[in-house]
Amino acid sequence: MLTNFFLPQTKVLIGGVFALVLTLGLSRFAYTPLLPLMQEETYLGTASGGWLATIHYLGYLLGVLTTLKTQSLKSREFFYFSGLFLSVVSTFIMSLAENFLLWSIARFIAGFCGAAGIIIGAGLVMQWITENTDEKPQMGKYFVGVGIGIVITALCSILFKSLNFTWSQQWFAYGLIATFCFLPAWTLRPKFKAPEKTFRVKQKGYKGDRPNRNKSPVRSDGIYKLLAMYFFAGFAFVISATFTVAIVKLNPEINMFGNLVWLLVGLSSIPSVVIWDFIEAKYGMLKTLSFAMFLHSISLLLNIFDSNLSILLLAAFLFGISNLGIVSLTMTLAGRTAPHNPGQEMARLTVAFAIALVIGPSIAGTLAEVFGTYFISLLFSAVLLIFGIILLWLRELNFSKN
Repeated sequence: MLTNFFLPQTKVLIGGVFALVLTLGLSRFAYTPLLPLMQEETYLGTASGGWLATIHYLGYLLGVLTTLKTQSLKSREFFYFSGLFLSVVSTFIMSLAENFLLWSIARFIAGFCGAAGIIIGAGLVMQWITENTDEKPQMGKYFVGVGIGIVITALCSILFKSLNFTWSQQWFAYGLIATFCFLPAWTLRPKFKAPEKTFRVKQKGYKGDRPNRNKSPVRSDGIYKLLAMYFFAGFAFVISATFTVAIVKLNPEINMFGNLVWLLVGLSSIPSVVIWDFIEAKYGMLKTLSFAMFLHSISLLLNIFDSNLSILLLAAFLFGISNLGIVSLTMTLAGRTAPHNPGQEMARLTVAFAIALVIGPSIAGTLAEVFGTYFISLLFSAVLLIFGIILLWLRELNFSKN
């Protein structure tokens, strides 16, 4: 066991985990528990707080689109380094002053850098594993970093509150943690010894997904179904991420448990991605991804019972174990179809996910305002996930016919 820790692939995965803790766990999710405090201690209101979240997702969308142009190994490594470094910088910027323009710039940069971790980083790690080992590429261990980041922000929010840290002091503290994460994230990055043009990747087939048949297999007749499925998953994710904690905090009888709910989401997501890899290896990609999406839909429906803490905790648990599973499984599916440059196929799918992140909150907010309840938004998101499952199976049927 100890010997495995020193294996090159283990070091690469550890570096990737730190990269995700930095670019998503801290750079993105620190904002979730800090938002109420910023609204309390600064002039930031509900609307402006929502705009900062939207600006972050716009930065993420631009970052995803940029990854489509970063095809050479050198450009991907530069993007990766820039994303890691600027994630640290943007976190410190949030602590500098009470200025909406400054915060907007920082959130946009942080969103842009998220693409470096979830797409470029994941692609580099998957490419390195494919070219240097005989292991079947599974990205669950890599995406553990997102869950760890959520747990860190949840625990830090509790600690900082006990220390009476101001919003500015908390952002500065997160900046110090981000700096610590940067060092292993970069030093343990995937390193390619041979020139990129000499890489030779064996085409491998895996149960439950489709290996390369053409130059760009994901862009076959099934790409639109896969894009729509991941768009629906992105919409459901942002609704869950927004309302899972908000529903608890809006209820005066249980609002003190808001941080506990967020902590539960993070704790349940950490082992989930590894568990999903194990399930996928046994039952195949199609059944496993469908089941993960089904569990997420159940989580959304459980949030309708907003007065029962036990049910809301169960909803948070199901959200935690399913959401990263959906992301890691979809990224694995995309990456296996293009082992020579997994990040490209991951980016194409993530564009759809990112668009959903941008428009999801506004649609959900409009529905909540019109109907006076979160019920419609939650139900709508759950139905979209079911449609996504149907699209997955239709895609598989199309492949079977061919």
